[in-house]
Amino acid sequence: MVDEQSRKNVNQGVSMGNNDQLPEGDAGKIIVGRPLSPTRRDCEWLAALFDDYRVHHGESASTAEASRWLEENLVHGSLEAFVATDDGVLTGFALVAVIPASLRLGRFWQIRDLFVSPSYRHRGIGGNGLPPL
Repeated sequence: MVDEQSRKNVNQGVSMGNNDQLPEGDAGKIIVGRPLSPTRRDCEWLAALFDDYRVHHGESASTAEASRWLEENLVHGSLEAFVATDDGVLTGFALVAVIPASLRLGRFWQIRDLFVSPSYRHRGIGGNGLPPL
């Protein structure tokens, strides 16, 4: 689980930690719109920033519950997550619902949640946080 110190550091961004690795070639640069794997590890990594997003909107803090909810919805495919990172630090995220588009015989993404850590705002992360829809 994400510890409380990591949660307190969220305004600076959330570090993946010493044992976590970004995909090769992603370290040392801002990555915007990287899909997040629906693994427990990635859900725990996202949980602190997601929980701060919830608190920002008036909900009670619970990183453990946020992690559980993210894992449940990402693993079951109800949502997909995209994250922005800066040198291994989680700076923002977007959660999207995948909706079947019957007339186009395809799908579209409905943005459900979009949040950028306060210290990373006004850098274009939110506006460029998703692949072209």
